[in-house]
Amino acid sequence: MRAVAVLAVLAFHAFPGVLPGGFVGVDVFFVISGFLISGIILNDLRSHTFTFARFYTRRIRRIFPALALILAGSLVFGWWMLLPAEYRELGGNVSAGAGFVSNLRLWSESGYFDTAATGKPLLHLWSLGVEEQYYLIWPLFLLLMYRRLRLIPWMVIAIALVSFGLNVSLVGHYTSAAFYFPVTRFWELMLGSLLACLDAARQSAPHTPAAAGPPVLWAAPNVLANAGAALLVIALALDYDNHSFPGWWALLPAVATTLLVAAGPAAWVNRKCLAHPAVVFVGLISYPLYLWHWPLLTYARITLGGTPPAGVRIGLLAASGVLAWLTYELLEKKIRGSLSQPRARRTVAVLAAAMAALGLCGWLVLEARIPARSAAIPEVASISAAFDDWTYHGDRVIRGDTPSSVVFFGDSHMQQFLPRIEQVMRDHRSPVHTVVFQTQ
Repeated sequence: MRAVAVLAVLAFHAFPGVLPGGFVGVDVFFVISGFLISGIILNDLRSHTFTFARFYTRRIRRIFPALALILAGSLVFGWWMLLPAEYRELGGNVSAGAGFVSNLRLWSESGYFDTAATGKPLLHLWSLGVEEQYYLIWPLFLLLMYRRLRLIPWMVIAIALVSFGLNVSLVGHYTSAAFYFPVTRFWELMLGSLLACLDAARQSAPHTPAAAGPPVLWAAPNVLANAGAALLVIALALDYDNHSFPGWWALLPAVATTLLVAAGPAAWVNRKCLAHPAVVFVGLISYPLYLWHWPLLTYARITLGGTPPAGVRIGLLAASGVLAWLTYELLEKKIRGSLSQPRARRTVAVLAAAMAALGLCGWLVLEARIPARSAAIPEVASISAAFDDWTYHGDRVIRGDTPSSVVFFGDSHMQQFLPRIEQVMRDHRSPVHTVVFQTQ
């Protein structure tokens, strides 16, 4: 399922017209994460081995290595390629990514004059923020409720209903909030959590193993898996341009994933398709693959000044796969492997320190304490100062040989500069006779 989710997201980001609903792969990830994390916590609670230190140590070893590499790489490449204002924005997003609040920062930035999504190299970290916020509170909920095991599914259902209700009520008028807020996304994680709770209850109860035999297409697991696969195909193929998302439409990928996970390994689709070695391999590198692909695509758009040719995009996806495999083999496996307790503590401490240092670097970039390379170019520095500071007095008028009229074409992004231009004309007694704005 991880492979399906990440490949759908990659296809959408590189070729949105081919798979218009591919971005719902993130919703698939949410359900899977809820199932896996809740299962881990419940298993540890049942075996009396759960501690917050143990849980977060495992999360840090799982999440921090590849993320730190992406944040550091984005900062270095951004320093070389971006304009000062773009680099400061990147610094803020690096700091938010290191603090796992990218979703909240992106929500606060959303607005008419916000940078286009395709110009934000770390836009995709919003989903990681939602998951990390879930990791912060959910272990405590399960720990508090574990002695009332029968009530846990009802608690999960209640949280899911409240979260889904907020999602539906906000999506019409506050679409960005519904998209980025954790409380409007937790219901998807709760669907996976509910499956984990039911699975834990089933394992705790005495049961008789099912009789072995060949798969039967009308058996319950196959019914669930086939229904889930059909819903997922619809969710990926659907064009959501005229629909507010998540809202009710997010039920399609979330329910589809829930059905596929609930079907288990007995279902033919799961056993023969999703458990195929090639699919499993993509699932193993899905996390670094997700992290790598978007910065590569974004920096290519920035460098080329528009959407790269199809061949370039295909090459970038292939490069993402290679980088993801190298990250998994050379970094993740070595850190997540079996470690002695003292060495594990040192590793976690180093990873936490590295993430804190990246967060600090991002803040320094945001505050222009670490400027982009382009800031040293006088013309770029002058333009950046004029753009950012409305009291800037370094504006210049370059007089031509035949002064007549100047026409500014643009939308309201250009319209906002009209008072500034008029002031410059008055201050410099410009020979410009007419200024015409044409909004498009």
